[in-house]
Parts: sequence; C-alpha cells; structure tokens
Amino acid sequence: MLWQTGYRWCVGNGAKIRVNEDPWLPRQIPFHLRTKVPIPKDVTLNSLITANGDWKINEVNSWFHKDDIPWVLGIIPSTHNPDWITWELTNNGKYSQEENITHALWCCPTVQKTWKRLGYSKLKDCTIHSASEFLWWQWEHLSKEEFIRFVGFTWLIWQRRNQFVFQHRNPNITYWVPWAIETLDQHLGLQHHESFNSQPKSSSTWTPPPHGKLLINTDASLVQGQEGCGISAAIRNNRGALIVAETRYIPGCMAVNLAEAAAIHLGIQLAEKWSIKNAWVASDSKIIISAIVNGSSSQTDWGQLVKTIIQMKTRFQSLHFLFHTRNCNKLANCLARWSRMTQKSELWTASLPPCAAACLIADVPSAA
Repeated sequence: MLWQTGYRWCVGNGAKIRVNEDPWLPRQIPFHLRTKVPIPKDVTLNSLITANGDWKINEVNSWFHKDDIPWVLGIIPSTHNPDWITWELTNNGKYSQEENITHALWCCPTVQKTWKRLGYSKLKDCTIHSASEFLWWQWEHLSKEEFIRFVGFTWLIWQRRNQFVFQHRNPNITYWVPWAIETLDQHLGLQHHESFNSQPKSSSTWTPPPHGKLLINTDASLVQGQEGCGISAAIRNNRGALIVAETRYIPGCMAVNLAEAAAIHLGIQLAEKWSIKNAWVASDSKIIISAIVNGSSSQTDWGQLVKTIIQMKTRFQSLHFLFHTRNCNKLANCLARWSRMTQKSELWTASLPPCAAACLIADVPSAA
C-alpha cells in the first residue's frame, strides 16, 4: 500500500519508535535500518538518547551498521515532544488519500500555483481522477502546441517532485519556472518570446540592520546524501563589527531544510547566551524563513524545529526573520563550510578563520 511505503517516524523523545521494526531513518524509502541491530524485539530509540536530547555516540557507533550511522547522527531529537509520523510524499508531511497521479501532477493546490506561473491559469478538469482521462480532456481542449508543452511541463514537474521525495531537494519556484520554460524550449527547438518580469537584482553585499538591532546571519553546509554537516551563526551590529560567531559540526547525513532550520535555531540560542533582546535573523533558505514568518504547520522533522523557533520568539523584545540571498550571507556560508570541512565546532568573538575574516572585511571594510 502507498501509505505503508510513504510514512516515516520523526524522532521526538524516542519512546514510541522501535529501533529495528519501525521506519525512521530520513533517507530514501523504505526508511528502515539497512542491517538490524542485535537487540531484543521492540527496544525503542529513547534508550539511545540522553536527557539533553543528544545521541549516545558510543552506543550508536557500536550498535548500527556503518551505512546507517550517518543517518542516525543527522537526526535532531525533539525530546520535549512525543514521536510523530510524517508523510514523505507531500511537502507538509501530511497524508492525503487524494495523492494519486492526477492530484500529484496537476490538481494539488501547490502544484497548480506552479502551473499558473507556467501560463496554464485554467488547468482543469480536476474532478477527473483518472490520469488517462485527464490527459484526454487536455488533448480535447488545448491546441496541439499547447498540449505538447503541457506534456513536457508535466514531465519536468514529475522530476521536480521526485527530487523532493527521494533527494529532499525543493528548488525555489521563482528560479525553477524560468529554467523549466528555457529547458522545454531547447528540447522543442522553439523560441519563447513572452517576456517575464525580471526579478530586481539582489544586493551583492551584506546589509546592516537598523540602529538598535543586531543581525544574525545563519547558514548550513552539506553535500546531499554524504556524511557531515556544518551549521553557523554570526552576529554583527549595524556597523558590521562582529559580536560573536559560532559553528557546530553535525556528524551525520541531514536534509537541507532540517540543516537550515538547525542553523537558525543555533543563531537564536547564541543570541540568548549573549543576552541579545532585539535582532534580525537572516537566512538564504526561503522555505524555512517563509515557514517561520507565516507560522506554517508542518509534520516534517524540520517543521517541528520551526515550531520551536517560533516559540523562542517570545523570549525577545523583537525578533524578525528575513530572507537574504547567498551574496548577502557570505560570512555565515563560509563559517558553515569551514565547520563541515574541518569537522569542528567553535565559538569566536574576535579572530575568525582566514576565509571568514576575508568575507567580513569584504562585506564591511570598516569592520577590519
């Protein structure tokens, strides 16, 4: 059954998840251990988690197969919550009986926004549940050229969906749509003459916060599917001077969204340690920033961390969240990459690694 292959347990306090019997590793379906652990039946994950919510590294390294260890260590237990189930085949982790081919490719509200951007503002009839009948309906109501493009875009949307399901990648729709149009035109040998509203050029340098506030830049560095992730947070004043920066190395495989959320969480924790009450938090992850700003509900593992971040806002007088492009986030990006490459966790108030120091100077020369 589709439900049985698409669901996965997310780790809260670990009390409900059985180590060998349940699907809980955040990699490709079926999410089970590659090799079962030689332990009694129904032993649960809480036996491997400390009171502080950290993995018991010695036990993890001795219990699990070497291919499973990175995926275990890439999980951030949410010990103040019970374990919960997420549905991997939807963006928000919620299961829907309607997730058939027709719904997934054409009729889901989220994917219909993509079709509208592609120029199909009246894609219908979504009361049809059979994929073949839906295609026949489009054939009868679209011109030959429109139908060919419709089929081509369907294929690209299917690829995009598979990237999300199997690789945990979710390309930004603002950049994906022009790419999809250009790709299809190249394959069809067509010239697409419609002009799209060009996005305003983003600033190429770090932007200071307003007077009286500090700016917390955060980022994550990882190679999808490979062991090791670095996250970072750098706090600066409106003159660009460094207040404090921190990196944390996570010795496991992580999905991009979870890593970006973890970096933001690190930044807020760092601000609390330094008794900062008014700040802006900037990240180059539109998905996570949007979820925080909109208070979006998500049953994913990163969604739970977003809820924690939203709750932490009450501890500050003012805490605002902003999307900054990678060009405006170079210092945090460099620190995260340094952490991943060196496999180190560090705290700085003055001297930074050379690459990061260069970014700081390049952003704001007066900060040197």
